[in-house]
Amino acid sequence: MKLTDYLAEKKLTQEQFARLVQKTQGFVSHYLTGRCELSAKTTLVWSAVTDYLVTPHELSPHLYPNPDDGLPKHLRA
Repeated sequence: MKLTDYLAEKKLTQEQFARLVQKTQGFVSHYLTGRCELSAKTTLVWSAVTDYLVTPHELSPHLYPNPDDGLPKHLRA
């Protein structure tokens, strides 16, 4: 699931999500509009905050090229 879809489904604003991941709303906005990429550590944190509904692969395919990359062992196919 894309992060934008997750936010819509959970009825979360960028500001609310930013607080959950300890970033600014501006940083979340820059990511969502493609103006910045996430680090490996930030990718894993954001994915965990979504309970892995948004996978590391979906957040940062350049760092996690395979769909199961970055997922905890119990969630891998």
